Amino acid sequence: MIRNPAGIAKRATPSTLLPAVCAAILTTHRNTKATQIEQNALQGKARKG
Repeated sequence: MIRNPAGIAKRATPSTLLPAVCAAILTTHRNTKATQIEQNALQGKARKG
């Protein structure tokens, strides 16, 4: 799943933005390595068609 912090920020109000950003940062930090592997796999599939 591709995350779009900018798109979230545009939709969110300040009261919902802060917890969402905190959660996104924590999730991203935890899943950085897995996400990179996932993205590489997806890009590889895309290149192969």
